[in-house]
Amino acid sequence: MTATPRQAPTGARCGPLVAVGLAAALVACGLAAEGYAEVGASGAEAGEAAAAGPLPPGTYAPPPPSAMALSQPTPVVDPRRRSLRALPAARRAAAAGEGPARIAVWGASHTAADQWTGHLRRALQQRFGDAGHGYLLPVRWHGGVRHQDVVIEGSAGWTVHRHRELDPVPIVDGGYAGVAASSASPAEWMRLSTCTDNVCGRSVDRLDLWLRGGPSAGGVRLRVDGGEERLVEARQPREGVRVETLRLADGAHTVELRPAGDGETWLYGVAFERSAPGVIVDAVGIPGMRAAIWLHWRADRQVKLIRHRAPHLIVLAYGTNDVGDDAPHPADQLESWRRVLARVKAAAPRAGCLIVGPTDRPLPPGRDGLRAPRPKTAAIIAVQRRAAAEFGCGHWDAFSAMGGHGAMRRWVSAGLAQRDHVHLTAMGYAVLAERWLAALLEGLPVDLRRPTTLNAPAGKPGSGGVAM
Repeated sequence: MTATPRQAPTGARCGPLVAVGLAAALVACGLAAEGYAEVGASGAEAGEAAAAGPLPPGTYAPPPPSAMALSQPTPVVDPRRRSLRALPAARRAAAAGEGPARIAVWGASHTAADQWTGHLRRALQQRFGDAGHGYLLPVRWHGGVRHQDVVIEGSAGWTVHRHRELDPVPIVDGGYAGVAASSASPAEWMRLSTCTDNVCGRSVDRLDLWLRGGPSAGGVRLRVDGGEERLVEARQPREGVRVETLRLADGAHTVELRPAGDGETWLYGVAFERSAPGVIVDAVGIPGMRAAIWLHWRADRQVKLIRHRAPHLIVLAYGTNDVGDDAPHPADQLESWRRVLARVKAAAPRAGCLIVGPTDRPLPPGRDGLRAPRPKTAAIIAVQRRAAAEFGCGHWDAFSAMGGHGAMRRWVSAGLAQRDHVHLTAMGYAVLAERWLAALLEGLPVDLRRPTTLNAPAGKPGSGGVAM
């Protein structure tokens, strides 16, 4: 079913739950939320979508001491002290108005829900400046994938491209995130808007549009704030990544995208940003995944977009799904991690690199009704630390930050985790993010931990494109 888009107000209300941009807003557009369920989604994936829960209110606030008491301070393990080396320079540059400090986080369902990354984004942006939301794919393709502090709406007819476990195509052209959306029909549409009532996400002055270009590639028809429609062409001599940049007056905006109808439009994603000094946190998550999923993404396209994005810190948050696997053997996982980190280093050799390990995930209840620890947890963490050390990356132990074995039971009882004993609640993700934030700030000199109130001149309206 394809819906006729309504005219969205400039700067839409995000309400207390920014996930409204995907669920309730779709209903307001005449689409049932289930119209966006991914075809063939497994029962586990559906459970992840349901367990993700609502997103928290649109402002940063540290969790109460009673919640923090169930966690513990956990530093980044980095024997060579190289993993966070890019952050101080990025922080100084952002404070001087020379460009944002960029953090990019890839992961599974914890990351896809944009709750712990969203808490981190809000904390950093309210402390150091809001430089924009960053990456998103403005199409509803999985119930467990959301973005805070931005409103997303769209039609249901887009084709989503990503690697699945039983996919006969081993490599997918998913660009930056391993997920892309395509359509040749001008009837399909996407819309993204800034917020009016959240502390973060109220303004934007730059939109990066990431397309697959080529001799027969379809373009995009783009409209800003209900104004005149303009054509963004994707035709170029060779097939590859094409980036189109649209500069706006800094403020509230609504941007609508449609396939131009001149071929198949293939969208890798967009970036919603500002020229003001501050921080950007890209949340790049696919529920149910392990780090090895990177090896099923077309490397050249992803590397080009990572280089274009130029993050100062790359975070790979995987492992919770691995601890529940019967296979592969830890030695095989080590080899996968080596290949993934080699790609990271090839794409961003100067960026800091951090692996975030699994959260506590106990076994299902036994005959006695108790949940025993999973035996692979320690081995998975050991493999991650070894790979991190080999590539000059740091490791942050989310399992220890939660409190180690038995933490999940305590967190569920306290309302910090879901009853599936895998996913956390909004408050639980906030607690975990707060511990992670403290570990990141420890990597900054004391003078760079203080809040920033600088403002930089907004970008001037305009546009431009480049083939990559």
